[in-house]
Amino acid sequence: ERNNMNNFKKLATALAISSAFVAAPAMAGDWEGGYVGLHAGWADGDRDTSYGLAPPLPAFANGKNGYGQSGALAGLQLGYNFELNPKWVLGVKADWSWSDIDGSSTFTSPGAPFGFKGTGNYDWLASTTVRLGYLVNNKFMVFADGGLAFGGFEFNSSSGYNFNESRSGWTLGIGGEYRFTPRASMSLQYNYYDFGSKSQNGTAFAFIPMSSKADADLNVFKLGFNYKF
Repeated sequence: ERNNMNNFKKLATALAISSAFVAAPAMAGDWEGGYVGLHAGWADGDRDTSYGLAPPLPAFANGKNGYGQSGALAGLQLGYNFELNPKWVLGVKADWSWSDIDGSSTFTSPGAPFGFKGTGNYDWLASTTVRLGYLVNNKFMVFADGGLAFGGFEFNSSSGYNFNESRSGWTLGIGGEYRFTPRASMSLQYNYYDFGSKSQNGTAFAFIPMSSKADADLNVFKLGFNYKF
């Protein structure tokens, strides 16, 4: 009975300490400092393409096509937080992701007797962003971020019109981060990537000069783990 009473007192004390810790306001320096981490997630987006014979050839076999892309991603992040006051945190972050975000479609033209199948794939994504966070308490932060976005894109088609390109643009996002130890935290966030328009020239069937222009964007969802050093 005495042991049960002692165990009850220990449990009550532990619960009281835990409750006080969870409800405690943010303390200066709790979030400030550098961190590294891992993330994994999913992305989907659209690619709207116009294409045809390359100038100065006449505008023949021109067409337009839009198709969706989706797939998984995983990577690394590195950042630093500055506590502006007990409620606001300003940070900078860079991340890189391996990705397999692909989609395919059949490209046809009014002036051509047949179409060809094309497949596009993002094999990496990266961003550098500035983040502003609000501390709900010393464990949980909601934030918004924005900055530069980058991606590596590969296109292959049955016509032989193939290319690789690096895309750049901008990103905006929102998310939340929960710190479950003084150094370790989990984050969940959404970012919109806009890569704008970019043109490419190449050849189809080894001798026909072709040109294309594509507008591309992505919706990116990430679950991350961070360790503060």
